Amino acid sequence: MSYSIGLNNLKKVAAVATVFTIATCLVPESAQAVRLQFSGSPNAGETFLDFNLDTSILDSANEPNIGSFQGAIQNASYRCREDKISLCGGQPQIFFNPGNLQASPIVSLDDVNPPIIDVVKYEARLDSRSSSDFIEFGIWVRPSGFDIINSLSELSSIFINNPSDVYVAVRSLNSQDGTFFVAGNRFEVITSVPEPDGTSSVLVAGAIGVLLLKRIRRSKKLTQSKVRFF
Repeated sequence: MSYSIGLNNLKKVAAVATVFTIATCLVPESAQAVRLQFSGSPNAGETFLDFNLDTSILDSANEPNIGSFQGAIQNASYRCREDKISLCGGQPQIFFNPGNLQASPIVSLDDVNPPIIDVVKYEARLDSRSSSDFIEFGIWVRPSGFDIINSLSELSSIFINNPSDVYVAVRSLNSQDGTFFVAGNRFEVITSVPEPDGTSSVLVAGAIGVLLLKRIRRSKKLTQSKVRFF
């Protein structure tokens, strides 16, 4: 009897594992969140801007030549070398709230050092979590035939395959109209697979319940038949 119960339990575990495997495969690739991590210095290692860009954020502007991505900039900070903390307002590091990213096409940009032409500009302002400090920066990308103004998901392929077409430039802390200084163009890609959405979760749970119910009924029938037979 104990051997029979153990075998049934083993079958149930295998069935559940199979369902979860199938459900995972059914989650579309577009549902996978892709984050890009940037770290760069606009002044030869005196200060550093760090942030994550969540390319799964959808455009909320609903305009063909303007993109608005709410909360796309995450985990941002501005840190200073120990002997340059005056550039960070007297503190070694400033942490910022999540920031929005605004995209627009431009023909040329003269307020960047060095100048950049024929690009799409993404700009953001980040506000400190604990003070009145803020910082403004931009991401300039040379288009490669993708709809990058209204979709951040196309950016990851450009960052990976054509980093020379990407520039991140930063203004000085608390500056609204100063020159942007190029801080680099290297992004590290971070990929994570989220849990299925609500509909998928319900479907998976329902499939598991039906499968287990069938297994239990079949097990009961086999047990009853054996008892009657002997």
